[in-house]
Amino acid sequence: MKIEIFIFSKFLYFIKKEKTSKKRKDSSSDEENISKDKIKSEKSNTKEEENINTFGKHKQDERADFFFSDKKFSEMKLTPLTVECLQKQGFTISTEVQEKVIPIAKKGKDIMCTAKTGSGKTLAFLIPAMELLIKADFQQNQGVGVIVITPTRELALQIYDVAKELLFLAHKKCGVIIGGGYRKKEANKLIKGVNLLIATPGRLMDHLNNTEGFNCNNLCMLIIDEADAILKNGFEDELIQILKILPKERQTMLFSATLTKKIENLGLLSLNNPVYIKLEINPEGQNNNLQNLEQGYIIVSPNLKFIFLYTFLKKNKSKKIMIFFNSCSEVQFFSLLLNYIGISVLQISGDLKQINRETIYREFFNSEKGILLCTDVAQRGLDFPEVDWIINYDLPLSVDEYLHRVGRTARGPDSHGKSLLILLPNEVDLLERIKEKKIEIKEYEFKKEKLENIQEKYEILIETNPALESLAVDAYKSYIFSYLYTKNNSNDNFKNIENIDKEKLVKSFGLKEVPFIKLKRFDKNNKNNNKSK
Repeated sequence: MKIEIFIFSKFLYFIKKEKTSKKRKDSSSDEENISKDKIKSEKSNTKEEENINTFGKHKQDERADFFFSDKKFSEMKLTPLTVECLQKQGFTISTEVQEKVIPIAKKGKDIMCTAKTGSGKTLAFLIPAMELLIKADFQQNQGVGVIVITPTRELALQIYDVAKELLFLAHKKCGVIIGGGYRKKEANKLIKGVNLLIATPGRLMDHLNNTEGFNCNNLCMLIIDEADAILKNGFEDELIQILKILPKERQTMLFSATLTKKIENLGLLSLNNPVYIKLEINPEGQNNNLQNLEQGYIIVSPNLKFIFLYTFLKKNKSKKIMIFFNSCSEVQFFSLLLNYIGISVLQISGDLKQINRETIYREFFNSEKGILLCTDVAQRGLDFPEVDWIINYDLPLSVDEYLHRVGRTARGPDSHGKSLLILLPNEVDLLERIKEKKIEIKEYEFKKEKLENIQEKYEILIETNPALESLAVDAYKSYIFSYLYTKNNSNDNFKNIENIDKEKLVKSFGLKEVPFIKLKRFDKNNKNNNKSK
């Protein structure tokens, strides 16, 4: 332990010494050092020291024009109490998805809606739910009138925060049940009666089967939010069982960011003669939710990947940043490493206990600055205010996943944000798929000499700390496996792995030697492929 503390102290000393030895020309260059040497589409006389944090500005009004509709909530023939509740929460003008969904939902029709992240789907289903409860004068002793099923605990808590404020003014009971929560406490609330319930699939299934007195007999409305993410997370069987248990005479609304064959099949099981609503792009062909998002990418050698991230974070301490990884093991390792070397970070991943996930979620939500390391558990629907940067440290395995990740910033008409995609040379094919979606993303170059010179000290730290070394090996292996064991399995992914310079890649994990991994080529007929994940 003394040796580890000594090495750690020396590591920090060398870094601080190098930092103080550098003189900046002005305060802005001291905060941000990833220089934009040139943008390929711009003229060659671009200032050499221009910063990656200064790429183009957008007009605020351009986004507001298409984000909001022309319809005010007061013009939608809502009950006066609903309008009053919305106004007290600062909601006066509807978004496009709200304008299209609410009138149809009020008529009691089933709906299948596909709309991109950040389009205002939460109020699109909460307002009809509130209208139903108010008009039916739904009482606590009648049990559950509306159920909202959502894929992740964090998204369930976020929806709950919005719903409870609206329903409080309407004197209706709202509850949330999520995996990892206090089950007995949840059961007691369900038995007493909850008018609107937000739930994750597994925990809802648990209470439906095992909580006596949980009354769903009067259920009037079922809302399935982020349905594609629910299926992707492996809850298809639970969802089918839930649909079998719940009353058949109900209104159902299904929301999804993408429309796949599985979603269509789910619609056949859950919906009755639904109205289809699809909102994806504006008339100009641009994704609506990316207008205020400045997107860039860099291509970096595998051995410089962590050093680039470390340098970026050191120079952006005043920013609010989310960094996406493809595995829990990577989040755990890099979170421990960064905190160990003096960069304070938070982490959210699927293997954390619920009480820790909830605490971290609320802490980052309320913070003005900070760094959150996360897996794709944080990519769907979560609204963290004023996120400055989304960093894709690991390759998103599809364009949709990329869009969901970067959708954590620039949410709403007045919000702006930036995203940075860190690519290895063998990963550039993703760019073509992104550009096929008419998404503007620019390449930025950086100067290697601007990066912090810490590789040797980094390797010493890992080598002399057995706990960190073990985590580094696990993180490296999970990074490799993340290419293979996904819904997009193919031998192309295997070829991608073969093309990685692993001798260089391990250096971004602080390792000197490449750990042994036994890889198997993907066989599309083998049902056991995903069991190794």
